[in-house]
Amino acid sequence: MSADEDEALRLARALPVRDRVAHAHWKARVECYDAIAQRCARARAMEDDADVVAFGACAMRPCADGNAAALDAGLDAVRAMLTIADVSYAEKVAEDMLGNLTTKGLGGRPKAAERATECCMLLIELEQCDAVLDALLKASLNRIPKLALAATNAVLMAVTSFGTPKVVPASAILKGLTPLFDAKDAKVRSTAKDITVEMTKWLGAQAVKRDLIDKMREAMQADVNKAISSVEANARPTRFLRKDQAAQDSAMASTSGDDGSAVVVQKPSQDTETTTTTAPVAAPDAYDYSEPESILPLLEKPAEGENPKFWDGIVSKKWQERLYALQTLTKLASAPKLSSGDYGDVSKALKQVITKDSNVACIAEAARAAAALAKGARKEWTRDARILLPGMLDKLKDKTAAVIAAIQDALSESVKYCFELAEIVDEVCAALAHKVPKVQIETLKWLERTFEYMTRSSLSSLHKVIVPPIVKCTSASNADARNGALQTLATCAKASGGMKSIEFLLMDIDAGKKSKIEELMSGAPKAGVLAPNPPSVQQSSMIGKVAPPASGSVERAMSVKPSDMTGTAKRQTIAVKASTEEVIVELAPTISKDDAEARIVALLSEEVIHNLKSADWKARLAGMSSVVEIVTTLKDTSGDACDALVIGLASFPGWSDSNFQVMDKMFETLKILSAQPCFEYRHVAAALDVLGEKLSCFKLGTRASDSLLAFSEALGPRIIMSRLREKTGNSKAPKVVVGALNWASSTVEEFGVECLDTDMMVAWGRDALETPNPMIKGGGAKLLGALHAGIGPSVKDSLAGLKDAQLRSLEVEFARNPFEGEIKAKRQVRMPSSVPCASRAASIPTPRADISAKINDSFLSNMNDSNWKTRAAALEELGNILRGANNRITPTGGDLFKALNARFADSNRMLAVTALNIAGELALAIGSPIDKVGRGTLCDIVKYFGDSKKNVREAALKACTCWVTSAGLAKVLPTMAEKFQEYSAKITAEGKKEAIEWCMETYGRDQCADDVIHCSAVHFAAVGLNDKATESRKASAALMEAISSKVDADKVLTMAKSLGKELKIALEAHLNRSKPATNMKSAAMAVMATNALKGSAAARNAARKAAALGGGVAKSTDAPVMVQSGPVFLIDADKAVRIRKYPRKAMKFETLRDEDLMLLSEDVKSASRAYFRADVHKMMFTNDVKARLAALDSIDEAIKSDEAELVNSFDLLLRWLMLLISEASPNTQVMNRVLDVVLDSLHAASDLDYKIVEQEAAILLPVIVEKSGHSIESVREKFRSIYRAVPTVYLASKFVGYLTTGVVETKSSRTRAECLEEIGRLIERHGLLVCLREDKTLQEVAKLVETRDMSLRNCALNCLASAYKVAGDGVWKRVGKVSNEQVKDVISDKFARVAREMSLSNEGTPGDWLKFDPIPIASALDGASLSKSVDASTFATAKLADMMSSASIRENYSTFQEGKSLPVVSITKDLNESTWSKALKRVNDVDESVAVEAMKSVCHEIVRAKEDVVAHAAMVGDIDGLVHSLAKRIEHVFVTAIASPAKGTRACRYILNALMQVHQDRAFATAITEPTQRAFIKQLLLILLDERVLTLEDGESLIKAANMLMIAMMENCTRSYSFVAFLTLLHDRPLNVPAHFDGLLVKCLIKLTRSMQLSFDNVHIPTVLGGIHTYLVAIGIDEINARAKVEDQGLRAVKTLLHTITTRVGEDVFKYCTSVPPRSAVPSPMIYSFIDVNLMAPKSNATPSAKSSSKLQTSPGVNAKSRLVAIFKKIGEKQTTSQGLEELYLFTQEHPEEDLTPQLERTSEAFQMYIKRGLQKVEAARLRKSPSNLAGAAPIPSPVAEAKSSAAAYRERLAQIQDNVGADVAAPTKVVDVDEAMTDLQRLRQRMNSINAKAAGTM
Repeated sequence: MSADEDEALRLARALPVRDRVAHAHWKARVECYDAIAQRCARARAMEDDADVVAFGACAMRPCADGNAAALDAGLDAVRAMLTIADVSYAEKVAEDMLGNLTTKGLGGRPKAAERATECCMLLIELEQCDAVLDALLKASLNRIPKLALAATNAVLMAVTSFGTPKVVPASAILKGLTPLFDAKDAKVRSTAKDITVEMTKWLGAQAVKRDLIDKMREAMQADVNKAISSVEANARPTRFLRKDQAAQDSAMASTSGDDGSAVVVQKPSQDTETTTTTAPVAAPDAYDYSEPESILPLLEKPAEGENPKFWDGIVSKKWQERLYALQTLTKLASAPKLSSGDYGDVSKALKQVITKDSNVACIAEAARAAAALAKGARKEWTRDARILLPGMLDKLKDKTAAVIAAIQDALSESVKYCFELAEIVDEVCAALAHKVPKVQIETLKWLERTFEYMTRSSLSSLHKVIVPPIVKCTSASNADARNGALQTLATCAKASGGMKSIEFLLMDIDAGKKSKIEELMSGAPKAGVLAPNPPSVQQSSMIGKVAPPASGSVERAMSVKPSDMTGTAKRQTIAVKASTEEVIVELAPTISKDDAEARIVALLSEEVIHNLKSADWKARLAGMSSVVEIVTTLKDTSGDACDALVIGLASFPGWSDSNFQVMDKMFETLKILSAQPCFEYRHVAAALDVLGEKLSCFKLGTRASDSLLAFSEALGPRIIMSRLREKTGNSKAPKVVVGALNWASSTVEEFGVECLDTDMMVAWGRDALETPNPMIKGGGAKLLGALHAGIGPSVKDSLAGLKDAQLRSLEVEFARNPFEGEIKAKRQVRMPSSVPCASRAASIPTPRADISAKINDSFLSNMNDSNWKTRAAALEELGNILRGANNRITPTGGDLFKALNARFADSNRMLAVTALNIAGELALAIGSPIDKVGRGTLCDIVKYFGDSKKNVREAALKACTCWVTSAGLAKVLPTMAEKFQEYSAKITAEGKKEAIEWCMETYGRDQCADDVIHCSAVHFAAVGLNDKATESRKASAALMEAISSKVDADKVLTMAKSLGKELKIALEAHLNRSKPATNMKSAAMAVMATNALKGSAAARNAARKAAALGGGVAKSTDAPVMVQSGPVFLIDADKAVRIRKYPRKAMKFETLRDEDLMLLSEDVKSASRAYFRADVHKMMFTNDVKARLAALDSIDEAIKSDEAELVNSFDLLLRWLMLLISEASPNTQVMNRVLDVVLDSLHAASDLDYKIVEQEAAILLPVIVEKSGHSIESVREKFRSIYRAVPTVYLASKFVGYLTTGVVETKSSRTRAECLEEIGRLIERHGLLVCLREDKTLQEVAKLVETRDMSLRNCALNCLASAYKVAGDGVWKRVGKVSNEQVKDVISDKFARVAREMSLSNEGTPGDWLKFDPIPIASALDGASLSKSVDASTFATAKLADMMSSASIRENYSTFQEGKSLPVVSITKDLNESTWSKALKRVNDVDESVAVEAMKSVCHEIVRAKEDVVAHAAMVGDIDGLVHSLAKRIEHVFVTAIASPAKGTRACRYILNALMQVHQDRAFATAITEPTQRAFIKQLLLILLDERVLTLEDGESLIKAANMLMIAMMENCTRSYSFVAFLTLLHDRPLNVPAHFDGLLVKCLIKLTRSMQLSFDNVHIPTVLGGIHTYLVAIGIDEINARAKVEDQGLRAVKTLLHTITTRVGEDVFKYCTSVPPRSAVPSPMIYSFIDVNLMAPKSNATPSAKSSSKLQTSPGVNAKSRLVAIFKKIGEKQTTSQGLEELYLFTQEHPEEDLTPQLERTSEAFQMYIKRGLQKVEAARLRKSPSNLAGAAPIPSPVAEAKSSAAAYRERLAQIQDNVGADVAAPTKVVDVDEAMTDLQRLRQRMNSINAKAAGTM
């Protein structure tokens, strides 16, 4: 220090305190601060020292000193000053001082923050808590993390030290703590959670939950709930206000004796002994510190969803809406404190519900709302509570337990907070005098509870008015009412100070009742006291809780020896003396039967209860199945719930049910309940008798045995076996006894002998041996044999006195069950037994032998001999020594263990195994002292965990198990953990895995593990977590999960302090990964994880670091949920918002680490929760494979059922599916199912014409491309199917971009090969246009030609070859410059070979494909799917070389015309499959050449089958599928031929020839169904109308062949199906068909109609009429009228068909209308109107006789009609019109009987007029030529006359219809000339249309 500085400091010391505090030199300020601190330490108050007072005036400055050292000293001075300051000073400086403390002090160094925090605590002592808390909460929101953290820690210290709300105001913390839950700093959030837990200790969980916990995120809630689960609200302050400190000091002094020792105050408990008690601090009332909330305005707001607001809902007629309104009120009224207001309307509404409503749920909810209002509003609710009181008291008569409980709570809350009991005496007296006994009983219960918390003075004043009505109830007719009155009087007397206080009011009661009241007061009722619900007490045996015994139960109870109990157990056990042994009584249910039945209705449902009570066993079985499902997911683990279920099931269906399936479900229910912590012996007592009988049942024996074992796990096998022996011992059926004995034998293997009553079992076995029944004897021998395996030969000592024959039979059983050491228990008793299990040694004590004399020098020399045989003999001798001593020896050590240790390293590893096994036997023989004498041996055993031989490792672990059995886990495991850590570097990964698994198994079995065991297990796990091997880490992770279930993470870290640095880091990393994502917002974590996938390595590391700090997602432990119904994809209107947030550009795919996968999984889970059905969403995000598969199945079914919301949730679905694929090691079964769902979703999107957007493609395609090179071929095939489906929903050119990225960036050769193959396929299909968006595609492909991988190089060359075939030499422009000449030569050679192959195959030259348009992408679906698109496996072109390898067939059209088959190419027959079956399968092959060969085989087999009747009949069943497949393939074959003319028309000819072969065979043709025929007709018509077919090489031949095929189809197929197919295509017109499609369709229909006239009997008339009806309904009456006006050809063809049928059938046509709805249907089918019109026409009403006669004379009619058709044909042609008219005139004269009307109606009106005028001219010309004939000749009938007569006939018919239909149609009666006749015809048409319209109801 310089002289100047010394001088400055000397001068500063002379300055006043104020100047020294403000001095510029920091050392001067420090000296001042130190001096003030010393003065404060000496002073008793600030006024004692002037400098301290002066410092106090400027004490704010030191709290904000700029120098760190001076700040520390200044805070020390302030802290010392505040220690002696008073409240008045604190009030003056608190605000200013806190401003500096929270900014500078808390934001300084750690020591400064501690000093500043202490200053804040001192200010709180000085009653400045409000100011301190405001400043700290404000500072906790500071942006500086360390300042915010320090302030939050200070708040925590204040709450912990002073408590709340007495000192620290709770309301301020409850408000100010909420923002800290979302703080950016994880430490701040963690401290906020700690504050929440601390507040729970002071305020109670319920108060904190509403204001704090419910405002947290779900993950944080889980942590806090777990932390407060074991917290009790009994915290005590450690610091006090200054004014309270003196009183506290004196209180502490009073609790100490003169010698300074603490004085313990004891008070007697209700038990027989006294216990030290400390009354916990009661949680404060939230009403006292909460802000009032106004709920009345909230009741006016609209409700959520479709529910009405409160005031509308409370008066609604629907009980659901009333219940919702009441639940809303209850929720609002549950606020801790309600503001003042007029609650009159609310109370009136509640009164209306309570007194008038018929729904018990609404009544109960109204009572709950009243209770909540009474507690929250208190005095404000007094008037309203008085209004509700009479109604609630009267409603106590209700039979529903839930209603009674709710009303009782409401009454208790009202009398506690709203009014005094004295104010409602009149109402209470009226209730006690109610005529319904249940009202009296429940009122007495309420009064009893009320008396308990009333003061003596307030209760004494009510004696005269309240006691007499109660006394009157003691004489009630109901026993429960009498007992309740006595109990209430006892409680009143006890609360009033004794019996004397009310004795003067009990003068009317007899002595017996008075005595009973006194007994009830003492709490020890005698045996004769009637009590409906006796108080339960505790017992210590396996039974659990028991109640006082009922009558006759003592004799049935089991005996328990007092010697088997500890002192505590003896105090807790309730025993009843019966003869000379003590017995334990069974427990009575805690609830009555009525309450249980009411409770079970609430637990189950009315429908389930109805089924359980049904007489139909199927209904009962369905009900029990529902019960099993409900119990599996039961959350109410209280004893009452178990009571209700057990009592309810005992009532219905009951334990005597006759159906074994129902009983099986009942046993299963009890088995599930046994896993609940509340399960007790009383729950299973009634079922044990039935279970014992069913053990021998063939159908229920297994279930009964499993149930009894489960009960034994819960309660212990002793009590179960004792009851079983008692019940089955009295059975007369031997098989029942044998079943019980066999089950008892199985318990030895399941539980070992430690927890069994071996004495009782031995006695049971002996009794069975002495019975005469041989079956029972065998069962007893089997039981004793099982005990021999568990206990050993010493069991024989308990069998003295048996006969020789019995002993010989036992020897056989003993030989079958030899003793091989202690049996390893498979099951453990969960409930800790108060009675310690007797060990084997304790059960049958055997003295220990001293073997030290046998361990001599000779023996030790043999143990170390160089000859392995000598060493082996020595080990065998040691084993014999142990067995000779009955495996019980005295502790021995020394040279024996040294010699044994040497054998562990024996060169002969079998001897090492033997030595390790003997070491375990030695440990068992010595017992617990082995921990001391054999510690060194145990250390050596651990070393051999790393042995290379598995049998050595197993022997070492077995020896350790023996050590644990003898010495206990707490003594053995620490030594093992220490040595395991020491030898870890030398232990192999497999050895570590096995050792850790052994530790986990042993640790899991110990239910009472202490910290020593926990710590040792943590050390074991840390070694594995630090190992490089995955199997070791997985085993350690499992062990850590088991540890975490018993110990929290903080304690684990504390236990890990002794570990090395590396082990500690590995353990901390695992714990951080296991934490749920509570330290960061899920959205932010998701964004970081997404950036990690697409950003740099630094970004990814940052995301993983964030995950390690708390961003992980814990494994799902959700219980399985019940399957729900409804759509899987819910309404989603937010897709557009989500899509905008996704990146449009795809990033490089990387396999996700566990941390990244968990982050993304959590993001997708939260984003999709609202858009998937709840049960499916839960299964989607679980680690259970079965649940994931179930979710995938549900989603797949939804996709196939065409759910509309699929498209809106498509992005979420893709994200989840890609997450499953992106797992590091996905399950193969899940992977296959995921790929199926992806494919089905793409199919469904294609069917919906949906195209995925860029963001969705960026989600889907990178993953699909990267994973397509899977190692399994079947999986790769699924990826290829997805590849083929992608172009249906996404541009192929963009898809090529993703494939190119896969070729460039992936490291997998298989993936590259798949991408290259797909690029080549897309180029073949679409040309080089697909590469426009990625000009570098072929350049990257060319680079792979020089790779060393031969298969990859070939794929690249094949891809380039495909491009060369399409583009020719132009492909070089895309390939670009090839730097490597050798590579260029290889590519050129490949192109040259391709050109030669194309030339040889007559496929043209490379580049010809550019002349044609690319093949349209109709669909990319392959295989069988529900898609409505064309099967695109037919569009998927195979390799070009294979597709063009076959030469074209040059036969001309004569092949088709002559019906000859195409040349057959022989196909090798498969040994396991016929040629026909193989051909059927290969017809659908993607490769066209394979399919063509299959078609050839089909033709060959059909021709061959014509000579083989059996083969022909067998092939008929496959014809429909064959035609269906060929029809689907026609379009693709012809489109491919058109697009690639060089390929020829070979496939086109073969597919037509195959179809011709089928349709030429009548049996085959009639086997084709109507849908298949319709699809075939459609495709064939499209080919006939396609003009491009004529451009092919054989185009004309193909068209002719198609025509012939259509004719063959119409001739040979089922005519009815043909008609229906044509009619269906007419009204259900396919999309995108040519304009002439309908015309060609009509021509075919007309041709078919004409042919029907010649073969009418071959047509099924009802089917055709049904098709016509469907057509008319489909187009509708409006369309019919519109088409009739324009002379629609299709409508006319249908009318012609109907007319033809009507003409041939006549009036009998209505008999064939079986496929048409009746005429009376609404609306009436239109077909009947058309039939009526046709029947009115002349010569159409043929009778059956006329029809039969017409059949005999068909030739003339047929010839006349044929001639008439030819005449009309001539009239229609221009050159022969005149000739045709002449012939028509002559025809009318030669055949006057023929009706020309049908022919005329088929033509247009203009054509009819033309014919009419032509005939007039012909007739006039003939009359001019022969005028002499005019006078005398009879008039020649002309077509006009016929038309006229026809018109007249039509008018007559119309007149008849007019009367029926009601149409006002004027029928002209005058016929004058030809013009008028034609007018009549036109008028007739108009009337027909009018009648049709009226018949259809449109006019």
